[in-house]
Amino acid sequence: MGACRIVTISKKIPLFKGEDAANNITLVELAEVGNRIVTGINTFKEGDQGLFIEPDYCLPNSNLFSEFHSPGGDPKKSKLGKDGRIKAVKFNLHTGDGKPVYSYGILMPLNGDIIKELMYRNIDITSEDLDKQLGITKYSPKTFSNNLEGSRKFPEGMYKTDEININNLWNDIEYPITLIGTQKVDGSSITIYSKLNADGTRTNGICSRNLEISPTKMVIIGDRKMTLWETIKTWFGKRVDTKVWKEQPNDNLFIKVGTPYLNKLIETCEIYGESIALRGELVGKESKGSGNKNNPNSTEDTHIKFYGADTFEGDIAIRMDEEGFNDIISRLGFERCHKYFQRKFRYKSEIVRLRENIFKEESSKGRVIEGIVLRSPDSSFSAKYINLEYDSKY
Repeated sequence: MGACRIVTISKKIPLFKGEDAANNITLVELAEVGNRIVTGINTFKEGDQGLFIEPDYCLPNSNLFSEFHSPGGDPKKSKLGKDGRIKAVKFNLHTGDGKPVYSYGILMPLNGDIIKELMYRNIDITSEDLDKQLGITKYSPKTFSNNLEGSRKFPEGMYKTDEININNLWNDIEYPITLIGTQKVDGSSITIYSKLNADGTRTNGICSRNLEISPTKMVIIGDRKMTLWETIKTWFGKRVDTKVWKEQPNDNLFIKVGTPYLNKLIETCEIYGESIALRGELVGKESKGSGNKNNPNSTEDTHIKFYGADTFEGDIAIRMDEEGFNDIISRLGFERCHKYFQRKFRYKSEIVRLRENIFKEESSKGRVIEGIVLRSPDSSFSAKYINLEYDSKY
């Protein structure tokens, strides 16, 4: 699913400041996605279409998007986040309930200047790769991933966890549905795995979101004397490397924190003859996560909270159901992301109301959490439900 799509305005909702109606802006709902967007009051009519750009994507700082980066030439007025990230924007207005309104995503009219420019360039705004053509990229926070020498691409057949936003799935949910709600933790994605191969050997590893991290690194421990032949080569302008290298344990944080977890996983898998991958978030003082200053886990000692587990069929990872995940986490004695509920829902409104209550309860404890992950007990459905208050603050 790309970052851009054509959407239809299904509803316009009046906004208020106190008891007075807002004269210039309104809130619109979209038929295709659950995002709500604040727009000019006369920009759209119900039934109109627009070009929608997903939140958590970055707009390039190009002429095409200059008004988003520097409205009226003033970058201080930009509503974009770090690296041009599209984030939730808070408005101190309400729809009649007194609660602040958040605009989540970008919505452009099809008769606007940007779309006209794209048409002039013969760019098809319905193209599935429109985001790539425009240089729009998925936001990826800069992490502490040092010492990546020898690291490999992420293993084939395993999951690079990146949950789909629930706003893209509301129309696909069939009710009633049983869902499990766990805390979405703001950390760095980490996967540890131990896989039994056909020949009886094991392949073990620690991965970040995109790479398998090497457990060792090569370091220089000194210099050696050149041989006679090497000395002769330097007479002819040849360069000779006389540095002495030694393989040492990698001090990358994923390796440093993840190795004790991996060793315990290997031990357990060998006892039971299992192949298991555990997916989690590396959190705590040494893990920056998104960098949001409101991250409630940022003061904890650095550790891993797990949210999913997989078994293997050959080299292909198969997601465990809730019962299997609980079993392996209990056997290992590892921490899982906090589980808020497991219950059946008959309507979307029930999910929305429960989500609001959880965010409110956490806020009463002085904690603004990043969101909730919703999963079905068999793990066939999975989506993230972002806390827009948290998202708006970074």
